[in-house]
Amino acid sequence: MTLGERLKELVAEYRIKRVEDFCKNIGVGRTDFYRWWSDTTMPSLSKALKLADTFYCSLDYLVGRADSNNAVFFNDPPAFSGQIKAMMEEFHTNPHRISVQAGIARASIYEWMQDKAEITLDSLIKLADLFGCTIDHIVGREAE
Repeated sequence: MTLGERLKELVAEYRIKRVEDFCKNIGVGRTDFYRWWSDTTMPSLSKALKLADTFYCSLDYLVGRADSNNAVFFNDPPAFSGQIKAMMEEFHTNPHRISVQAGIARASIYEWMQDKAEITLDSLIKLADLFGCTIDHIVGREAE
C-alpha cells in the first residue's frame, strides 16, 4: 500500500468531507496533500508527523509499511540531527556507507546531521529498509 492509498483509506475512515478544510485545520497545503494523495511526492518529516498524529497512527502505518493501526499516541520526537547520528552509532555505519547502501545523496545526510535540511518520508523509508527497523524508531518517536 502506498501513502496515497493509505490517505484515501484514512480520509474515508475518518469521514472527512472537505479535504481543503482538513488541510487548513492541520496546517498543510492543499496542493501538497493532493500530491501525496496521488503519490506524486512524499511529505517532509514534520508534515508526515502532522498527518500521523491527526490520524493517531504510526509513520509506518501511514506509508503502508504496517498493516495494523493500534491508534497509538506518540510523544514528540527529538531533533532528527541527533537521531541520524544515533542510528549511525547503533548500526556502526557512516554517511558514506548509508549513501551507497541506501541510495541517498551523501550531501543530504550531512545536511540532516547539521539540521540544514529536513528529511522526507521516501528517505526515511530507505533508511528503515537499510537498518531493518521502523520509521518511528529512526525518528525517535516513542509511544506514550
